[in-house]
Amino acid sequence: MNYMLYASLLGLAFASPHPRQDQRQIQWGSCPDGVPDGLNCSKLSVPIDWNTPGSGTIDIEVAVLNATNPEKRLGYLMLNPGGPGGAAIPLLIAYQRGSWYFSDDLREHFDLIAADPRGVGASNPISCSPDLWNERVILVPGNQTAFDSTVDYWNSFSKSCVNATGPLFGHVDTASAAKDIEALRLALGGEQLNWLGFSYGTMLGSQYAELYPKNIRAMVLDGCVDHRLDGNAQILSEVVSYEATHGKFFEWAAQNSTSALYNQTPTPVEIWDEVVSRASASPIPAPECQDVCCSDVSYEEIILNGQEMLICPSSGFTELAQALNDTHYSNNASLFSTPLAVRGNDSAFGGQAIQCLDWQPHQSTLDAVLYRQQAAEWLGPHVRGLCQSLQVVMSCLGWAVDRVDPPRRYNVSGTPNTVLQVNALWDPSTSFQWAVGLNTQIEGAVLVTRNGSGHTSYEGRGEASRVMDRYLVNLTVPEAHFVVQD
Repeated sequence: MNYMLYASLLGLAFASPHPRQDQRQIQWGSCPDGVPDGLNCSKLSVPIDWNTPGSGTIDIEVAVLNATNPEKRLGYLMLNPGGPGGAAIPLLIAYQRGSWYFSDDLREHFDLIAADPRGVGASNPISCSPDLWNERVILVPGNQTAFDSTVDYWNSFSKSCVNATGPLFGHVDTASAAKDIEALRLALGGEQLNWLGFSYGTMLGSQYAELYPKNIRAMVLDGCVDHRLDGNAQILSEVVSYEATHGKFFEWAAQNSTSALYNQTPTPVEIWDEVVSRASASPIPAPECQDVCCSDVSYEEIILNGQEMLICPSSGFTELAQALNDTHYSNNASLFSTPLAVRGNDSAFGGQAIQCLDWQPHQSTLDAVLYRQQAAEWLGPHVRGLCQSLQVVMSCLGWAVDRVDPPRRYNVSGTPNTVLQVNALWDPSTSFQWAVGLNTQIEGAVLVTRNGSGHTSYEGRGEASRVMDRYLVNLTVPEAHFVVQD
């Protein structure tokens, strides 16, 4: 994506591992064709390696949607949709097209800023081999030969990324992205940061807060990630949360008249178990996919893609019920099929690269994998101990680039105002346990609990989103242990 009319920082000598105060300000211009009216665009040049002056630069692509009431404007509100690997600019595009939500209160008081993180979206996206990516790899190898094959596969895939991307591939870690945020804040004029981060965006926001606490006015962390956890703890806690959220789905699917599985025998949980068991014996056809997604679906893909569907209860519960109905009664698993990568810079590659720089296991053996899997299956029998974190840990085995931002405890203190966290009790992706853990790492942070299911809360447009609005606009902080129902 090429944005016209930029204020570039090309040519500046970055002699410090942190952004400098003397950076020139961004000048906004028009956006590319196809971007809705109302958005303005620009770019910011940052070093590939913040710790190595002269390492070269990359461009961070940025878009803005100006506040609707300039007289009430409080500043910029930076957005991150999560992932990792989620591009931020599409959030503003989706809002302009009516498929994303920001309250009128936020729109009135803030210029909304979306910057695609390094290696993601329009910001020098990571490039790898789509053909290798599209190969089906066993998630949990059962013997040494399969384990070695898994390690060799991910080593080959990551080397394809090194060759296609170049040096940036080893510098898309979260710590580097946090410094990019500070560079952007300075280039926008140095106002205090307002931050609304979802999912992985909570980890990015937390790292920024640790580095630059005094530069923050308001920070919302919605759907919290605890980077303190090693791979084993992360997997086991996520499996528990995914299994529990599945329980809420099974209740809904049996009792809600909009569910394709409503009031049926066998029950939704029995249908799920049957479908997973059948797919574990042999992949189930996905006849509606052909060139855009896999032509059949493994049991691992059913479980992992089912987890994705549970992220948004309002639409995902309906989709998962329909997918189970189609698979159970018609032997058609198309709704569970995994999209194929068709481009060298497919959107999945950036997230994979970030994850392996931040979460790559220090070491692992077949025995360690099998012992952990035994525990995971006991904790999550219906999901067979599988979850997105397991996929991350296993896919980073044999990675060609060493991790640079390994799991550790954060130490955030000195923010001028309270940091606000929000998490659902039944979140299939970011466990409530993670939110509690992160809360101990941010001095004075307040955690709001949503008594519901789904991943993140702002888009739900309920009381949780109104709590976030009041905080961002007025710095109104709810009491400790505050619980909302929606």
